[in-house]
Amino acid sequence: TDMVAGALGIQLAGAAYVPMDPAYPADRLALYAEDSGCPVIVTESAVADALPKGPALLILDTDPRLATAATSRSLSRCL
Repeated sequence: TDMVAGALGIQLAGAAYVPMDPAYPADRLALYAEDSGCPVIVTESAVADALPKGPALLILDTDPRLATAATSRSLSRCL
């Protein structure tokens, strides 16, 4: 459910969702990140070490900024 919610949130924000399997070789993941031009990779701490280090990582289960993020934005406003 977290992956579905994340993908939906990314698309509602106007960004692109590029799935990256942490089981893939590191050079393939780096190529995905480079080809997509992604400035941020959204992930969880369990797989963060397997992902490329170039783009910024937003680690959903440990990032303290998410606890203070605004929650008042209506979903209907995004659609």
